[in-house]
Amino acid sequence: MPKREHRRLLLFLRVQQAKPILREMNNTNGRADKQPLINYNSWVIKILSLSDEVDALIYSPRVGVLFQDVDVVIGCGDLPGEYLDYVVCHINKPLYYVEGNHVQVDNEGKVLVGSNLHGGLDLHHKVKRYPIQGKQLLLAGVAGSLEYHGGPYHFSQTAMWLHVFRLLPGLWHNRVRYGRYLDLFVTHAPPWGIHDQPDLPHRGIKAFHWFDRVFQPRYHIHGHIHYYHPDTVIKTQLGKTTILNTFRYKKIEFDL
Repeated sequence: MPKREHRRLLLFLRVQQAKPILREMNNTNGRADKQPLINYNSWVIKILSLSDEVDALIYSPRVGVLFQDVDVVIGCGDLPGEYLDYVVCHINKPLYYVEGNHVQVDNEGKVLVGSNLHGGLDLHHKVKRYPIQGKQLLLAGVAGSLEYHGGPYHFSQTAMWLHVFRLLPGLWHNRVRYGRYLDLFVTHAPPWGIHDQPDLPHRGIKAFHWFDRVFQPRYHIHGHIHYYHPDTVIKTQLGKTTILNTFRYKKIEFDL
């Protein structure tokens, strides 16, 4: 057999062998057992968020085992610096945090929490990016609560608007470079009308509610509102944003 005809025969046989595979691929369209497509470019990020009260489970040697798969630790305020430092040292992952309305101060009125942390990054009116697995986790934060006795990180509603406005250039940069404004909005106080309470110290922040509606971060996590009843609403959806009260601790996972 001439070489040319031999090559044609081999090509014909290969096409015939491939036909059943192609036919099976086409037949899977609409079948109940069709496997969903996997996005190999995505990454499920795991976050441990802490707030307001020291938890015995977290403040123990077991934290390094129970949360060894965590990628980032978030502090939502009103926690001792040594507690956050303990968690970070045992998990060995980066810490981003905001201060709450109850902070430790020295005799000169200087806030002590941040100075006790080894490598923790304060998110107050900042936009930050954390690289992980070739992706970027986009974070921003605002500290404190409404002013009620003039302490550190006590702000008026107007001041909270100004803190939020300081985030806008970084958000626009994110939108241009990464196609989205933000993944994680970290605050101590909740947004206005969501998870808040009627008394002045625990009222929500109007600027935060506007922020969530306009910029639609994946998660807005906060603290400040203590709860001890299982029927308390701690998770609310506002458009594409999941608003979550992370009192004590919560573990969060989402595709990045």
